[in-house]
Amino acid sequence: MLYDLDDRLLIERVIQKTFDCEQALGVLFERYSGKLAAYLKAKMNLEPHQIDDVIQDSFITASKSLASLNDPTKFYAWLVTIARNKMIDTIRANKKYCDIQEWFEELHDEPAAEMEASIGLEKMIAGLDPKDQEIILMKIILDLSFSEIAEVLGIKQSAAKMRYYRALDELKPKFEGQADD
Repeated sequence: MLYDLDDRLLIERVIQKTFDCEQALGVLFERYSGKLAAYLKAKMNLEPHQIDDVIQDSFITASKSLASLNDPTKFYAWLVTIARNKMIDTIRANKKYCDIQEWFEELHDEPAAEMEASIGLEKMIAGLDPKDQEIILMKIILDLSFSEIAEVLGIKQSAAKMRYYRALDELKPKFEGQADD
């Protein structure tokens, strides 16, 4: 029965939280998830699990923001925009991770214990906010001064220092926890 309804009517059910709103959202998901997957696959070389994550994140975001959609007949275009933005976020996060990974791979001449510690450090840094990751990498790997970091990022030198030391403080408990292992 719900499968016969157009997007506008399904969206109204979700917004009004009718008894079948979850099923209505499920119909929208079934209607468009395959198309989104094909789009994401053609657009970028993402792993299948990344595509699934982007689609799920897109539908979660869309379902939370449906009331702000001015024209329900444009739901699909709006959903594609959300998915595209989520895809870009995924690629950026993956690129930052790959950049860190490449840096550590250059350290292959280290003894095994040091390499293991480097991999642990890589995971810890990857857990930081992307802006903080960037400052840590600029300071430690590129050996930039705080004034150079501030210039590159377009922030004040004091802000660069604060974010750097805040990121180090965030990493400190992780280092201490790793030393306990």
